[in-house]
Amino acid sequence: MVFQNNILESGKEYTLATLFTNNNKVIIPDLQRDYCWGDRAWNKDTEKYSELVSGFLGNLIELYLENSNNSLTLGLIYGYENPKCHIQLCDGQQRLTTLFLILGIINKRSGNCFQSNLISNDELENDRLPYLQYSIRESTLYFFSDLVCQYFLQSENGSSHSKIRTSSWYFSEYDLDPSIKSILAAIETIEETFDKMLDFDYPRFGEFINSKLGLLYYDMGTRSQGEETFVIINTTGEPLSATENLKPILIGNIVDKEKRRIASEEWEEREQWFWQNRKEDEYTSDDGINDFFIWYWQIRLLQERSWKSKKAYPLNPRELFSKQPKVDENNDENPEVNRWKISLAPSTIHSYFKAFQRTIELCSSENVVEVLKTIKNESISVSWFRDVDLDLILPLIVYLEKYPNPQFFPDFARRLRKNHFDKKRKRGNDVDWRHIVQLIEFSEKEEEVLVFKIQSSEPLLFKSIANVELKEWFTLDEQLKRLLKKEHKSEVEYWEDHSDLMGDLTPLWIANEGREYSYNYLEEVYNTFELLYNCYDPDRSQNTSTLSNYVRLYRVLTENSRLTKPYNTRGMQGAWFSWKNQEDLSYFNYLKDDFYVCLFSLNNEQEIIETLKNRIRELLPITETIITDENFTAIRHLKIWLLVKVLKAEKEQLLLAFCDGRGGLKDGNGLASYDDCNKNKLNQDQPFSIGNSICGYAVKKLSYIEYAKSCWGQQDCFDTSVGNSITLLEFESRNTITIAVEKIQSTDQEIQNLINDFYDN
Repeated sequence: MVFQNNILESGKEYTLATLFTNNNKVIIPDLQRDYCWGDRAWNKDTEKYSELVSGFLGNLIELYLENSNNSLTLGLIYGYENPKCHIQLCDGQQRLTTLFLILGIINKRSGNCFQSNLISNDELENDRLPYLQYSIRESTLYFFSDLVCQYFLQSENGSSHSKIRTSSWYFSEYDLDPSIKSILAAIETIEETFDKMLDFDYPRFGEFINSKLGLLYYDMGTRSQGEETFVIINTTGEPLSATENLKPILIGNIVDKEKRRIASEEWEEREQWFWQNRKEDEYTSDDGINDFFIWYWQIRLLQERSWKSKKAYPLNPRELFSKQPKVDENNDENPEVNRWKISLAPSTIHSYFKAFQRTIELCSSENVVEVLKTIKNESISVSWFRDVDLDLILPLIVYLEKYPNPQFFPDFARRLRKNHFDKKRKRGNDVDWRHIVQLIEFSEKEEEVLVFKIQSSEPLLFKSIANVELKEWFTLDEQLKRLLKKEHKSEVEYWEDHSDLMGDLTPLWIANEGREYSYNYLEEVYNTFELLYNCYDPDRSQNTSTLSNYVRLYRVLTENSRLTKPYNTRGMQGAWFSWKNQEDLSYFNYLKDDFYVCLFSLNNEQEIIETLKNRIRELLPITETIITDENFTAIRHLKIWLLVKVLKAEKEQLLLAFCDGRGGLKDGNGLASYDDCNKNKLNQDQPFSIGNSICGYAVKKLSYIEYAKSCWGQQDCFDTSVGNSITLLEFESRNTITIAVEKIQSTDQEIQNLINDFYDN
């Protein structure tokens, strides 16, 4: 749309050089808010006070130094022309004002190279009004005129912002004007930044600011007409960003001036906040705002993605604000359209924004931050939430939108943490975020959210979601914990925080089955659980070496996934003896396996060891320990080899190595045995036996086994021979010089003695 006699055309891009020239005037009208980019505010992410000007200028300097010839579009400005050549700016004042201040200081430092873009010669000789006029109030208008004429046009080297307040043209009433105070703070920041730039080419940088930075102009027609609801295409043919398109759509149809003013202020508040909380690699607030609007519509529509012809696409906020989404039962997911109309209300949008702000604030508190850091161990910030699953951020926003001053927020955050790990570890009882959102909405009081029983409510109340099961929220686990927390809240929460449990105490309840659910009994169960957990930590198990060795062996024998073909190797089988990390889903399944949970109810270390020994004897009978050329299998070899290593370590009171080929040997991939028994032999002329064999670590892709020659003879290592009768030199020369039969027999006898002692006891 182009209005007659206008100097600027809607949808075209203009530089400062084309805006601030001839008879043009860009006016910040009285309907605008004060300039605030120079203000310092507390930034929780950096834990210090900061403002927006330094980051904005820093980005411009970085772009200039990378390539001063590149042109850059800095976004959209809204305005209307009245009278002719006078652009009344309705949006974009913070950015444009900051650019004007930067250009003014550059002019001061470059011998008035850009005076003609600050004020025209006619104005300088007559009314002394610069191209940018701050008409928010009279004090701001007069100050800005004097700032340009008395300061920006006075060529002077070095920082001199401190002289402004002592100048004859500066009036004491200026100290009461918030825009002026923020402008002075911005000038100080700009000059301090420039003072650090040694041998900086101010004329060239000024030319970059003046002629290479473009702003897209959107003509609103007249003030009375408000913001038009249409999309502008820039000069490159690319559409504007989603958030630039949204503002006229959201505010343009508001007829009431006061409501429109409030909506505009709320928009600017969100934009500034997301600018302050943007990611390091983002130059605008657009991505953050767009993420928030996607969350908003996901919540309001109870829909994660949009669908068309049974194909899923990301939600498009602009499209959703423009027209009501359609329901198509052929798709897997459909929107909750009954709330669409009220979702267009700026007040509704802003209430969810305030809830998100409150989320950041409350999640940064001491009793919540450590809980959330178990999900992602980084400082809690807007960026933190933009990178985590919807199952966490969406329920939090809804919770605080409904209960802005919550009493049970830490408890709710804990519940969501548990739900997150239920899903991540595939524990089978995670509740979909859409169901959590609904149960929050169904709850009349805040505390009801924590005890909401989905199965006891009317299931038809919940929106049906294809391929998503409606699961219980207030599970037996939660019910039992709630009873214990009445008197032992901190202790039970300590249990919940264990890295293997992450809120789910089900293994403790299983182990305690048949006994009273008292705190004292469960404390014993937890202590045993933690003792067994420490067996997988090389530092914590130094004083419980025998227990650690048997616990790890027991897991190998009870869990098939510990014995497997090494990754990307051929002709061998492998065993994971110690490996456990936060991505090891098989381990979390093992936490509820009867083979393992039964140990939690035992009372002391020695009782656990004896129980493990008895179970190992059952899992691996003595008849299985006799292995020959005829009955050889690589898996059987590995089992016997690990047993013998554990028995030898117990005799010598050693803690077996925790290396599973990860970080110990280059490209290793778990302890391995060749499928061909001859390849495992020490003496090829002798029959196969454990004493005449060795296991080592598989090497990925190359499909061979490597042995730890650097620690030969150390019985805590898995990839050296049993005992010390065979030297490293003999081992390395075994293909050319045959290892003595007597030494093989000696090793076999030592192994047999270990096995006999184990099974006889």
